[in-house]
Amino acid sequence: MANEDQVQIFTKGVKHWNEWRSKNPGVKVDLRGLSFYKEDLRGVDLRDADLRRVDFHESDMRKANLRGADCWSADFRRVNFIGALLANTNLKSANLWNADLRETDMTGADIKDANLIGANLSGIKQ
Repeated sequence: MANEDQVQIFTKGVKHWNEWRSKNPGVKVDLRGLSFYKEDLRGVDLRDADLRRVDFHESDMRKANLRGADCWSADFRRVNFIGALLANTNLKSANLWNADLRETDMTGADIKDANLIGANLSGIKQ
């Protein structure tokens, strides 16, 4: 179950969230199972977060930091990830159908059983 206090902070917007993250670097983030459908999440700091089964469908996540996040079975259909950091991210069984992953750092990312049909993988770092 997602951490309700963190959900409240997250829903205040990326700027507020990133400020909280910078002040609380050791706090484990848990947003499991939530829906952020069509959200503007450009530059969001979700490093090392528990994002299992989160719905980010059609969100804008350009330059987001998901380094080391657990995104098992997350929904990233049609997400714009241009320039994002997905290094060492667990993307097992994630749905990345038609996601734009151009110029994304996916070094060490686990994409086992991920749906990459139609994804733009131009210039990714792996």
